[in-house]
Formats: sequence, structure tokens, C-alpha cells
Amino acid sequence: MTSAETVRLLHDREIAVPVQLAGCRLIPGYTGALTLPLEAGLKLYAVCDGAPPRRIASPSDLSTITTEVSDAAAALAFVRLFTGPETYFLFDEAVVEVDRQEQPYAVRVDAALPLTPSSVDVRAEEFRVHRDVAKLGAADAAVVRRSESVRRRGEYHLLADAPLGSVPRAALALPQFE
Repeated sequence: MTSAETVRLLHDREIAVPVQLAGCRLIPGYTGALTLPLEAGLKLYAVCDGAPPRRIASPSDLSTITTEVSDAAAALAFVRLFTGPETYFLFDEAVVEVDRQEQPYAVRVDAALPLTPSSVDVRAEEFRVHRDVAKLGAADAAVVRRSESVRRRGEYHLLADAPLGSVPRAALALPQFE
């Protein structure tokens, strides 16, 4: 492994999610030179029982180390890891959950869109999560009603993205990193 491939982990920023992971911890890290703001260069890694860090770039990657999702709250936490205001930048797809009010799990959107509260349909072996998210572009964000499946054994599937509209990126109360 070259020095550019060496993953530098920020153990003090370990992320906890209320799902069972297969002997793994979720830790942000970076490769190459340190960037400023720090968040611009961070990615999420799974550190599993002494194995080299493994990149977690999407919900499907997290599925590979998840052994149990016990309830609706855990299913919401699973998907919100990828779209939360404090973590969305760790992943390949720049997507944030949106709400009319700023929430710990969502950013406020200042636009007249038909937003609805997040919900979870509980089924025998899966949780169907429905929520509004914004796919961030350079200048605009496409807001969609996202439906996702999180199974009790951790499997993840994006079911649908139904368009709700587009807003200027400035209409989103995104966190500012320094």
C-alpha cells in the first residue's frame, strides 16, 4: 500500500448507529493530504476485527456488515446516516433529508414543496422507510420522496425516488464547515 492509499482514521469521531454490526466500528477517515475544511476530504470506513479499513460509500456497503435491524427507529437511523446534516458529506451521493424545520436528522428547506413527515411501514421482515430528500447539485437540488427497504438482517434497497421539485441550493440550510 502506498502512502496515498493509507487510511488515516479519526477514532475520536466514531459514529454509532443503533443496528448490530458484525464486529465493526464506523470511523471517518481520509487518504492522502489533509484538506480544509476537514469534512471535504473525509469518508466513512468500517474497521472490523483487525482487518484493514473498508470504505462505506453507500447504504448497500453498510448492509454487508449489518447483522440486525431491530425496529423502525433503527431502520430510520440506518438510512439517516447517509443523509444527515452532520454525515452526508462522508458518502459518494450528496443527499440530505429535508424538512420544513431544522431537525437533528434533516436540514430546513425554504421552498413551497409538498413535503411530508418521514414514516416507516413495519412488515414481517422489513421496514419500508419514506422520507423527503434533496439530491445536491452544484447550484440546485432535486427534492424527491424516497422510498427505501431495510430488512431485519440489514439488506438495503432503494425502492423509488418520486420527484417533488427543484430548489436552489441556497434554499437549503446546509451546515457550514470551517
